[in-house]
Amino acid sequence: MMLICACLKRATSSCCKVKPQKSIFFAAFAAEEPGLLGSEEYANRLMKSSAGTSFAEAGSNFSQQLFTRLCGEEPASSFLEANTRGKGSRNKAKHQALVMDEIAWRSTNIKASTGPVVNLESYDWAKDVLDHLAGASQAHNGKSLKVTHSNNPFGSDHISFLQKGIHSVLSIHGDDEGYPHYHQSADNLDQVDPSLYAMITKMNAGALLRLAGIDA
Repeated sequence: MMLICACLKRATSSCCKVKPQKSIFFAAFAAEEPGLLGSEEYANRLMKSSAGTSFAEAGSNFSQQLFTRLCGEEPASSFLEANTRGKGSRNKAKHQALVMDEIAWRSTNIKASTGPVVNLESYDWAKDVLDHLAGASQAHNGKSLKVTHSNNPFGSDHISFLQKGIHSVLSIHGDDEGYPHYHQSADNLDQVDPSLYAMITKMNAGALLRLAGIDA
């Protein structure tokens, strides 16, 4: 969780320096293991906003308060409303979500000759988000990060969005099942590979800006 929050903080600081065409919201979900409870609640309120109800009216104004605190301005009242630069108008836009989980721990199972690997997990119909992630990694990481894709998503917070038809992609370590410290006291920042953390953060931040209508 600390690592994901660090990624969110870095991505947020970058996004606040530009004016996106779409509203951007950052969230760290709790209660994944008991059944994706945090992301499921968030996605449910997101879908209610699709019907014309603001996110705050759907049950929470936490994300709006966070956006205002970080960026110094009010977000669009609905996740579906996008600010068009230069016109001040709002247009309907579909939801998209980038999710990160187990992204950058040190692996001894991946051969050094292979290099660091990140797996993009989602259904193929989320190709628009997948392409932006792959393109951002190519632009910012080159061949330093190997990007793979699994069309068999399961178990993490991206499922809450995918089940509702929202294009969502999970970035996860290429050796996610081999982590020896999963849910143990030794699961701490000492296990993090800083270079892998930086590359995955750049990939997601670049994709986020692209999805928001900014070249990155």
